[in-house]
Amino acid sequence: MKKITDRILLAAAACAISTFPSRMVLRLLHKLRVMNYNYSYDELGGRLFMVSRAVKTPLGRFSGFVVNQTNNLMFTTALTYLLSATGRDKAVLKGIGLSMTSWVLLNGLTAGTLLKNKSKEPTTPFIGLLVHTLTGALSGLVISTLGDESLFPDTKMNDNNDKLPIVAGISQ
Repeated sequence: MKKITDRILLAAAACAISTFPSRMVLRLLHKLRVMNYNYSYDELGGRLFMVSRAVKTPLGRFSGFVVNQTNNLMFTTALTYLLSATGRDKAVLKGIGLSMTSWVLLNGLTAGTLLKNKSKEPTTPFIGLLVHTLTGALSGLVISTLGDESLFPDTKMNDNNDKLPIVAGISQ
């Protein structure tokens, strides 16, 4: 199988693959009425640029989808570069850690503080955290699986005194 050698293309592929299951989980949980409001990232993304009434239109939902996918692509790009710098070992855990950070920044600070979009039930933001965790885990797995060997440093060095550089050309 041919692997992806470009980091941005790898991030785009990982974004497309890893966000789909999360979107399906959110839709299912909303239909089952597990959450007290529609935790649709498309609505949250759209509300960054539009009033609530405009977000509910078809063009508003599409705009929100574009904002959300742009955020997802920024996340998977950051994860791709993180794995390129640190190696593929524990890629799923690295993806989970970065996704939990993005959950706090995007849903906690942006949605909670700027948009005043707070849940009445404690389960709703917790479900959001779990969905972000799922996306991060899948992103780490997809990036480490589809990425070419040349993108990732060899983390199994023979000499324990050698450390991988954090930035190319600058060693610790």
